[in-house]
Amino acid sequence: MIEFAGLGIAMENGVEKVKKVANFTTDTNGEDGLAKALNKFILDEYEDLEMKEVI
Repeated sequence: MIEFAGLGIAMENGVEKVKKVANFTTDTNGEDGLAKALNKFILDEYEDLEMKEVI
């Protein structure tokens, strides 16, 4: 299933088969891998956008 995702991210402590087909591998659960992946691929994108005031 990860092969068909737009962006496949595997955990470092995940199954080797999954890590081989993932686009990226992040840290383990215990090392906040999910939070790091969300920060890199989701939050960083929003930081690059210019915020505009809505009138």
